[in-house]
Amino acid sequence: MKKIAFISTLEGIGGTECSLLNLLKKLPEHRYNVDLILLGKQGVLVDKVPKWINIIYVKDQTGKTYIKNALKNGHILHAAYGIYRSLQLKLNWKKYKANTMYQYTHAMHLFENINETYDVAITWYVPNSYHTVYTLEKIKSRRKVMWIHMDVCQDYMPFDALEIFNCYDKIYCVSTACKKSFDYKYPECANKSEVFYNILDDKKIIKDGNENVNLVLDNRFKIMTCGRIAEEKQPMLAIKIAEQLLRDGIDGFVWYFIGTGALREQMQTLIMEKNLQKYIVLVG
Repeated sequence: MKKIAFISTLEGIGGTECSLLNLLKKLPEHRYNVDLILLGKQGVLVDKVPKWINIIYVKDQTGKTYIKNALKNGHILHAAYGIYRSLQLKLNWKKYKANTMYQYTHAMHLFENINETYDVAITWYVPNSYHTVYTLEKIKSRRKVMWIHMDVCQDYMPFDALEIFNCYDKIYCVSTACKKSFDYKYPECANKSEVFYNILDDKKIIKDGNENVNLVLDNRFKIMTCGRIAEEKQPMLAIKIAEQLLRDGIDGFVWYFIGTGALREQMQTLIMEKNLQKYIVLVG
């Protein structure tokens, strides 16, 4: 039986987290022994993980706490190592002031180790995160695989990401456009990348589609957008579209946005300024 580790987080309820759940539900229990290793705070989606999958919560700590606990337990070498790592980060702060793989690597001692050996270890969360480095540094596995859910040419990527990506055996992109973008930015890894489309839970979609829901009882045409209100989703286009519809004399619509993100406050302010609150509603 193959032993697989997925390294991720289930803190949010976005597409990355939901796509992981859909994949886990499709894995045959009789063929795989699966550990889901979660870093960071966890949210409501943890309860949706199939019961047969073993969930491991990885604890982390601040640099000061690490050094203090090491001294308290008489681990002088560990304390010295923690001080060394902290000094290295401070000395190189100007060069590495943004989130970088260098910073993540120098923080790995703050995370718990996993005392297991796997056939495959899969880092599922965004590549510019602790999870990508943790999978390399803290997980023992014959093969290391990375998943890409994003356009690496549009989203922020650390300048030193390539040296980490090169350490992976395989890199899966969730669309052809995603792979094209990745191969363009990191041609050195193009021979490792492949397309692997997200798995949809068709039964759940059909079930949810057949459920009765309480809708606002009016005759307006209703539009709903689900996702983060963030730059890469281009939510502000809805304001321009709504304005154009109104200029064309079309006012029998309402556009609901379910989700939150960095641009929510800015979008809400713009909606109020343009008096569009009747037509665009940020549900949260």
